[in-house]
Amino acid sequence: MKKTTNKTTEEKTKLQSFPFMEDESYLLKLKTGNYVVVYWKNGEFTSEFNDQYIEEEIESYISMKDLGL
Repeated sequence: MKKTTNKTTEEKTKLQSFPFMEDESYLLKLKTGNYVVVYWKNGEFTSEFNDQYIEEEIESYISMKDLGL
């Protein structure tokens, strides 16, 4: 008896969809260890408190929506 195996190859594109949504709020952890709440606008993170662009290096981020806030 011959065993048949069907193999399918899933190819992932090298270009992934951009993860940030316009005007959505995010919590960023900066390389300095500080946390800041920002929103994504015009291709940059902007502080919700003083409307300044965040230019520091970002260590990690999470959407406030994902936090349930």
